[in-house]
Amino acid sequence: TKEGQELLREISELKKQLFDEWQEGIIERLGDFKLDLGSKLMDLDSSSTGHVKLHYNSELVRLLREVRQLSALGFTIRRDISTEAETARKF
Repeated sequence: TKEGQELLREISELKKQLFDEWQEGIIERLGDFKLDLGSKLMDLDSSSTGHVKLHYNSELVRLLREVRQLSALGFTIRRDISTEAETARKF
């Protein structure tokens, strides 16, 4: 029906708008992610326990998850975002 087609068009437009807004937000924060990738990933606890303390940025973990999920849904992720996510995944 005409109404169904209109609804599908609106949903498609909204999906594209939300994805574009997500990418813009990530682009604004890419510099912050790069700074975090350059920081220490782990420390050896100098106390008697000798435990290793891991340092990670929850935003980087979130970026990795979102890129993986959006890619699986068929979205094309900008090259600079996917490159950053791939670099973060290696750490």
